[in-house]
Amino acid sequence: MTEIPSIQWFPGHMTKTRRMIQANLSLVDAVVEITDARIPLSSRNPDLNKLIEGKPRIVILNKCDAADDRITSLWLDYYKKQGIPALSVDCRSGKGVNRFIPFVKEVMSELLEKRKKIYDEADFCIATDLLTPSEVAEKILYILHKNR
Repeated sequence: MTEIPSIQWFPGHMTKTRRMIQANLSLVDAVVEITDARIPLSSRNPDLNKLIEGKPRIVILNKCDAADDRITSLWLDYYKKQGIPALSVDCRSGKGVNRFIPFVKEVMSELLEKRKKIYDEADFCIATDLLTPSEVAEKILYILHKNR
């Protein structure tokens, strides 16, 4: 009987992303996790909880227009009960995206206040990489630029 070669089931880009997160996590104050509103748990990286342990997290349920509103509401309640702020958006149409910046400012208000005491102004920056869904990054960066 011949031996069957093992299959690399964990894609290379996910390994690269995990390494990037581990290397750069100390540089960020919070993590924005973008999931698919239709399948919030299935669209998550299963290693993320362990990777970002101890960092504040905001969950974005993207593609909410394609998801059942009632089910999306249940997911928002689920995350709220877990102590994880969550927001539903549809980046393609822009639905809910304008709530993102105020939502982040609200969630991070304590940290922003501390920073105001240290610096004259407190601001925040959203960093994205090539692995972030481009529509989400494009809409968020547009809002940041518009509000400057």
